[in-house]
Amino acid sequence: SATAKEREEEQIGSEVLALFEAADGEIFEDGIESRFSQGLVSLITSSGNAAVKSVADIIISGHANPEAASEALRWIGRVDNPQSSSNRLWLLESCLNCDSAKIRDGAILGLASMDNPKAIPYIKNAMERENLSELKKDMQQVIDQLENTIGAIHFTEGKKESLV
Repeated sequence: SATAKEREEEQIGSEVLALFEAADGEIFEDGIESRFSQGLVSLITSSGNAAVKSVADIIISGHANPEAASEALRWIGRVDNPQSSSNRLWLLESCLNCDSAKIRDGAILGLASMDNPKAIPYIKNAMERENLSELKKDMQQVIDQLENTIGAIHFTEGKKESLV
């Protein structure tokens, strides 16, 4: 029933919020799993879109510590949950517009991990607005990676296929 689903989503939201609150004192290192990232990946893997929606609500509303938000976005790109793929992609693309450079950096790293060429126009738009040269450079690297992904997808049996 709808009320059971609402209760489940509320429970997932509470769990995501608790993860973000607990992450406030945690120190994150690139590529190293943290208690926060393990909990988040586990929750998204098991609860899919409901967990992604809760993460999006916290980050986009500005209620997340930028360090924890960046860590979340980096790991969201690595989650193996096809059901939530489009929502995770949307969240990462949306976070390219955040005020925090730390959050934008996490979003670009998450998009690199997802390796989905659909993100290219969003990254190009974000790149036009980006003021930090280091982030601009990172964005260009991800665009190059995603364009190579397109080439790899369309290169079959020794010949290029049309992208159109």
